[in-house]
Amino acid sequence: MWLGEGSGGVEVDAIVPAPVDPFAAVAVARQLLGQRSPLDVLEPAALLARGGRILLVEDDRVNQSLLAAALTRRGFSVFVAGNGEEAVRLASRDSFDAVVMDIQLPQIDGFEATRRIRGLRGRVAEIPIVALTALKGPFLRKRCDEAGFTAMLEKPVNLDRLGTTLRRCIADERRAGGMGPPDRPAVAGELPVDVSVPFLEEMVAVIGIDRARACIADFIADAVPRCRRLEELVPGWEVDAILRSCEEISGIAETCGATALGDVLEEIAGAVTRNDRMAVAPLMARLETVTRRLEPVLTASLDDVARRWASRGSQAA
Repeated sequence: MWLGEGSGGVEVDAIVPAPVDPFAAVAVARQLLGQRSPLDVLEPAALLARGGRILLVEDDRVNQSLLAAALTRRGFSVFVAGNGEEAVRLASRDSFDAVVMDIQLPQIDGFEATRRIRGLRGRVAEIPIVALTALKGPFLRKRCDEAGFTAMLEKPVNLDRLGTTLRRCIADERRAGGMGPPDRPAVAGELPVDVSVPFLEEMVAVIGIDRARACIADFIADAVPRCRRLEELVPGWEVDAILRSCEEISGIAETCGATALGDVLEEIAGAVTRNDRMAVAPLMARLETVTRRLEPVLTASLDDVARRWASRGSQAA
């Protein structure tokens, strides 16, 4: 694919005229690449901030390649371990900012590998460890918490969510260790909802703006009442029902790029699993704020994507 005016006599498969519009490049790339995501292919690592040194623990070679490539494009330096024993050995010898740990591993599983890393001396015992799991069950979060995981993501992994989770965990660990700036105070009127704009762009590229609007509207109509019902479960401390509700809503949020909603639900589930009632109250207040702002923020983000699509269409005409 040639970006610019003419191909200079070089044989190319398609030409995107200059000035290059990213959405035009996405559309052409999708035609050329078939089922591969053009947003993954066109996302330049140079435009992303350096994320840190990540130890990726995964035994499946396909998953190794996919996750390593995705994290590298998001600005991380990735080092791979193929089993739990190797993960513990590498963690004890090198300096990493975080670990991404598959739970189902040969030799020792991710739970045991994480417990051993937590038992090491020095800063390595405190680094963030994010669990990746295809396992299901109401007590999975409790097992992850007891093993020492910082966060848990279910497979198939939302790659954008993985990058966001790693950056947040690394920043939290650095602040806790005195390695970074203090928490920034909230600004009046600031939107408290993080949205994955790249996900919305991908959605529009795949299904079009009208169907994307319908999907987001359906998501909001489903997620907001579910969050209200979750608020009713907390006073009675119905643990199984709360955890099940958090997992269900979080799964929906991930599919629509509502990263802030997924994050606060994950924290609520973690606090409930630890039986930390004091931590739940402020988290529920945060959930109420996120839920209240969910529709206007998602709608505004999608409107911005739509305007860029319209601009691309007018330029092409």
